[in-house]
Amino acid sequence: MRRKRKKHRLLSITCFLFSVLLVTTLVTNQLPQKLINAISNQELEGGRQKQTLELLDGLQSSNATLVQLDNDTPIESKDGDHRVYPASLTKIMTLLVALEEINDFQATTKIAPYTIEYIQKMNASVAGFQAHEEVRVLDLLYGLQLASGAECALTISEYVAGTEEHFVDKMNAKAKKLQLENTHFTNCTGLDDPNQYTSANDIAKLLRYALNNQDFRFIFTSYVYQSTPSDAHPKGILISSTLSQKLQDMQIGNETILGGKTGTTDNAGLCLASLLRVKNQEYVLVTLGAPYTNDDTYGNVMDAISVVNRL
Repeated sequence: MRRKRKKHRLLSITCFLFSVLLVTTLVTNQLPQKLINAISNQELEGGRQKQTLELLDGLQSSNATLVQLDNDTPIESKDGDHRVYPASLTKIMTLLVALEEINDFQATTKIAPYTIEYIQKMNASVAGFQAHEEVRVLDLLYGLQLASGAECALTISEYVAGTEEHFVDKMNAKAKKLQLENTHFTNCTGLDDPNQYTSANDIAKLLRYALNNQDFRFIFTSYVYQSTPSDAHPKGILISSTLSQKLQDMQIGNETILGGKTGTTDNAGLCLASLLRVKNQEYVLVTLGAPYTNDDTYGNVMDAISVVNRL
């Protein structure tokens, strides 16, 4: 009798386990494959997110955005939509609009005396061109990108649109077309203005778009340029990138930081929009608002190097 009960109990357990296995199999087979993959990859994705969140940790910059350029994949953002002063990162848009509007880069135009007077009054950065100097348009484009020359930006704006105001209208139209929702321009130089603002995410989106323009990419990744001789400069001007100067000061090569646009004002702090190459992958990194003092002007570059070392 006991033997029969034991056998019956064993049979019941076996049937129960078989039923559970059958139901599990049926339910699993009915689940969408996408959901099955999501469940199986949940732990892996959690690990990846934890890893990427470390890329922008501890930066001096208050705002930052990192994007993988090859597949246009956002990797991480730190207060990326917060509106801030753009400083000379403004000139990324200035250069892009100029390149799209100008047909003849060999044409020449003159530097207006009032332009030099204005930038001296505002203590803006310059490439070194003088009042009344006749300059090739191409030289002005390199001057505004590499040296962040305000005289180049203002002269280009008037050459393209007649006035800086009309040129800025084109900049804002481009920003709207690119859906830069946290960006507005009032000037082409990047001088502080309460109504001139941008965000790390917007600058990253702008730079990703601009790098598709081969002329823009070539200028953006240049570190030195010799301007055409003129009456004011018979040997031309050797124009060096503000970024390359900082890298040289820090004894760092440009193998990973392929190019970039720096920007600095009292309100904006130290800013940098850069193109990186790490392990055969290209990235756009934008950092804004690193502390700026007379004793410390390298925080933006140090942040870029920190990210490079973590990628």
